[in-house]
Amino acid sequence: MGIIIRQGFYNSLITYIGALIGAVSTIFILPYCFSPETIGLLRLLTEVSFIFAYISILGIAGSINKYYPIFKNKDSNDNNFFWWSLLIPLVGYVLLLFFVSLNKDWVISIFSDHALFSEYFIFGVILTFFNIILIVFEAHFVTRYKIETPKFLKEIFLRLALIFVTFLFFKEFITLYQFFVIYVLAHLIAVLIAGYSFGKIQSYAIKKASPDIFSKGFVREAMKFMTFIFLSNLCYYTINRIDIFMISSLTNLSNTGLYSIGLFLAIIIEIPSRSLLQVLSINISEDIKNNNIAKLKDTYKRVTHNQILIAGFLFFLLWFNIDAIFDIMPNGDLYASSKYVVLFIGLSKLVDAITGVNFYILNYSKYYIMSLIFLLFLAASAISMNLFLIPKYGLVGAALTSFVSLSLYNILVIIYIKSKFKMLPFTKANLKALIFLIVIFCVLVLIPSTDIPVLDVVLRSTILFLLFLLGIIKLRLSEDLFSIYLNLQSRFRK
Repeated sequence: MGIIIRQGFYNSLITYIGALIGAVSTIFILPYCFSPETIGLLRLLTEVSFIFAYISILGIAGSINKYYPIFKNKDSNDNNFFWWSLLIPLVGYVLLLFFVSLNKDWVISIFSDHALFSEYFIFGVILTFFNIILIVFEAHFVTRYKIETPKFLKEIFLRLALIFVTFLFFKEFITLYQFFVIYVLAHLIAVLIAGYSFGKIQSYAIKKASPDIFSKGFVREAMKFMTFIFLSNLCYYTINRIDIFMISSLTNLSNTGLYSIGLFLAIIIEIPSRSLLQVLSINISEDIKNNNIAKLKDTYKRVTHNQILIAGFLFFLLWFNIDAIFDIMPNGDLYASSKYVVLFIGLSKLVDAITGVNFYILNYSKYYIMSLIFLLFLAASAISMNLFLIPKYGLVGAALTSFVSLSLYNILVIIYIKSKFKMLPFTKANLKALIFLIVIFCVLVLIPSTDIPVLDVVLRSTILFLLFLLGIIKLRLSEDLFSIYLNLQSRFRK
């Protein structure tokens, strides 16, 4: 577990460097260079490209973790597993293109009736192709525990590319149309880099595969599992982005832009959890396959405990600095209307980070069909609540929906896992962590404002960091986090 925690930490480090770049871009550059409407257009096209990608890959990305151990052999080509896993999504993409071309107006109207979105919709379709390939590469890198390359490309390279293209547009060197052309080309470059890097650890040579792999029983079981992964991943991604889609559909692109700023700020809370679980997913799959329930229970409890501390720290870091962040941000008075979007999305990310192992345990177990049923319940509750709350409360209604629906979903999954695996993610150590976080909360509430936004951020963040460090080093609230501290300490002393 310690190795996995450290791998998740280093992946989080890359992600946080990317998040820092993204923060500079989202908080300072985009609001200064673009109108909320253009920011909304960029965000909506990006999300559309990902939802189309998850439709096209037909469940292959989630299946790579499960079936790579079966295809893996001493030969470097691993029974052509990479080519099979790339061919299926490309077939899915062709089918998607065919469907969209026949129903273009209807598909566009699902996301937005705005003429600007209709004009630039084609870029969302093109981005889909490159996202498909990057998703497949990333899944293969994960199985080899070489996640750094796709992490760098996604979190750092593409964000730097966005800043560069935004600068060209702001200086009027290019038009908005050319902005999207260059941004698409940046994704092409990312695909080429990923392909070159993967080729150094995996042969692209096509060789004769072992005939034992493609038995009728295996193909039938794999198709069943891929269908489930396709539906569950599609549901999960849609649920996590249904607020963006429904805001753009029920209101306008400007509101989408305002909401996306608040959403980005809140997403920092889930970065460590997302990075850790990406590394941990292959181990969860193997533990379930080998019926190693004792190790699975240990993972379940330790990840939950660590995320209570980490996600709690990040939530406080964000919320207690939110007013100062909007004061510093260009046109911050305009985007400050999304303050309570940050609160409720932040709470939803906090809940999801703490209980994130649920999804993987259920997905890789023999009860994986239940995961889809729970996700369908989540999707139905999110859509119905959004239809009621967005017209009534606007952006805050969408954020509140996210918090309530994700909380209900995770409570149901915890109860189900308890009934089937006889285990809960919570321990007595969690109570100590919660008391510690409450103490930190009380301290931060008492810190007065200096009326200098930058100084407020530095002061509150420093006090929060020192208190958190005290909890890890002196109170030893988490042995895993303490071991990371010792590891970093030894590295700096060398």
